[in-house]
Amino acid sequence: MIRALLVLGVTLSAALPAHADLTHRISSSVQLDVGAASSRAIRVGNSYSISGNGVDTSVTSGGSTTSDALGGLGAATNGVNAITIPDATQKTAGNSFSFATSYTQG
Repeated sequence: MIRALLVLGVTLSAALPAHADLTHRISSSVQLDVGAASSRAIRVGNSYSISGNGVDTSVTSGGSTTSDALGGLGAATNGVNAITIPDATQKTAGNSFSFATSYTQG
């Protein structure tokens, strides 16, 4: 009797569906998709974005300051870009403002 229950339990557990269509995403800089019999990795490129309202921006490089500069990505070395992030100051004290930058290194 116990052997029959054991065989039945093994048979039922073997009949459970496999989740072979699993998709796994890593938000840093690589996407990994795992399929039934394959896997694929895609390298995500470098990206930079900036947005704001009510702020003045400037970039200082080599001792020289450039007003109203937004910074950004420079030349790539070994797949990694140089990045310049600007300084931001509120235009008018007491007024509303917003400022955000985002950088993803691939």
